[in-house]
Amino acid sequence: MRIDVTFDEALNGATRKVSYRVPSTGEEQTLTVKIPAGREVLLGEVRGRRGVGGQKARRHHGGQRGDLVITTHVEEHPLFKRDGADIRMELPVSMYEAALGATVDVPTPDGTEVRLKVPAGTQDGKCFRFRDLGAPNVKRKGTRGALYVTIRGKVLSVD
Repeated sequence: MRIDVTFDEALNGATRKVSYRVPSTGEEQTLTVKIPAGREVLLGEVRGRRGVGGQKARRHHGGQRGDLVITTHVEEHPLFKRDGADIRMELPVSMYEAALGATVDVPTPDGTEVRLKVPAGTQDGKCFRFRDLGAPNVKRKGTRGALYVTIRGKVLSVD
């Protein structure tokens, strides 16, 4: 079985009710699958649920049920990319802002914005770190990763 989750669901956690048909019996089953908050669910990650699949071939009559294999697919976010508990993004700024300096609003994964002071003379590729604005760190309960913002200079066209 394949479950599609959004970037936000993988970041904040979600619960999905899914239905599937047991191949050996044809019966339909419903199962609740929990995606823990902050868990980095990887493209194609396989998770098993013991004893909820079809009947095992050798024990077809009255034997144990097999395992259900769940493949998880996380949709890509147009702005943010996961890197463990850290989240990375690229922020386009004009060449004028990079050369002269500017203060810009940066979106965060939780939907709020933070202000970034881009110093005068900032080069393309310069990376800034915002602590505790990334994903929940499942290895260290109660902590969060960082949000890394990479400056990308853009040339403005004059029409």
